[in-house]
Amino acid sequence: MTANASIQTDVRQDVLAVPSSAVKTQNGVSYVQVFNPPLSETGGAQGVVSNSAPRQVEVTVGISDDTKVEILSGIEEGQQIVTRTISGTATSNVTTNGGATNRGGGLGGPGGIRF
Repeated sequence: MTANASIQTDVRQDVLAVPSSAVKTQNGVSYVQVFNPPLSETGGAQGVVSNSAPRQVEVTVGISDDTKVEILSGIEEGQQIVTRTISGTATSNVTTNGGATNRGGGLGGPGGIRF
């Protein structure tokens, strides 16, 4: 016999959420990478090429699920963030960029983030 259970330990509504791949942690400090000024978004799903390095912006994180992390402070909704970096050569990076989003229901769909 097999049984599946879903146990919720926390639910949050209307949170600022970013993909888990965008949040990095070093020496106990969480950050995301941003370009200032923002890059042109002409790369689509393939990303964009940049000759300049992104800068690190410290963020305070909240709860997370398997795919998203709640951002309590450090960036704002709509701000362009780096979700993945691929180094092609020493002088260029191919990056896939996403935005910080506030998706009404928060993380985990209509009911918010669930743990």
